[in-house]
Amino acid sequence: PLFAVPLLYITDNFNVIWRILLGAGSIPGIALMLMQWRLYSRSHRRGAVVPQDELQEVQESGRGEPLPVEDTAGGDSGDFNESDGIMLESNNRAQRVGWWEAIKHEPGLGRKVIGTAGTWCLFDILFYGNTLFQPIVVEAAFGSAESEKPIHLLQKTAFDSLMLASIALPGYFVAGLLIGKRTCCIMQTPRYVMLQGFAAMSILYMTIGSNWKFLRHYPAALVTLYGMTFFFANYGPNTTTFILPSLLFSPECRSTWNGI
Repeated sequence: PLFAVPLLYITDNFNVIWRILLGAGSIPGIALMLMQWRLYSRSHRRGAVVPQDELQEVQESGRGEPLPVEDTAGGDSGDFNESDGIMLESNNRAQRVGWWEAIKHEPGLGRKVIGTAGTWCLFDILFYGNTLFQPIVVEAAFGSAESEKPIHLLQKTAFDSLMLASIALPGYFVAGLLIGKRTCCIMQTPRYVMLQGFAAMSILYMTIGSNWKFLRHYPAALVTLYGMTFFFANYGPNTTTFILPSLLFSPECRSTWNGI
């Protein structure tokens, strides 16, 4: 909505608008891909310069002579040390772990899958179900468009969505500020942040559902309560469902079964 609203008021050419929005949406993904590729290239060059036979020979003989290991700062050479050998050996061992070994030797696999993939599934049902009913709530709060022209309908829809997004978006920043800190004598771990998000969403949904007829006469209260459901969704499970798997699963298991 932040990009759509000004575009809809600048031009009424839908072909231009949707192409600009589509291109703008791809920028964060492209930037992240380039950053990850740069980090991967550095680590791959560091590990590929030292052959396995030379690494084994150094470990067996105990010699500390220099080997052509490229440092992470981009240098051309460096001295081989024990930590480099341990890291390379660990990476090679992780690459040899098959998909069956990755899950067979993972402790508490069932509980971890339920706690990560299970909560993610429940949250998606709840979140996208909430999004499906957004036009009904928005129309009850802001009313219907006065004009039937497509451009006017899109302008109103985008502006109404921007109002909700302005309430929902800060949830990510609040989660980033609180995770790992102690507030109200409680350490805000990702698990507790997720539980707080689910609890707050339950209370808000119950409040809106049980007082729907009353809230329709008070648009400001309806928009605030409905926007807060998205705020706590972003603050809680929409943030922590991406963090918990990296904390709970071993590197071999999460790299093999990423996305499950």
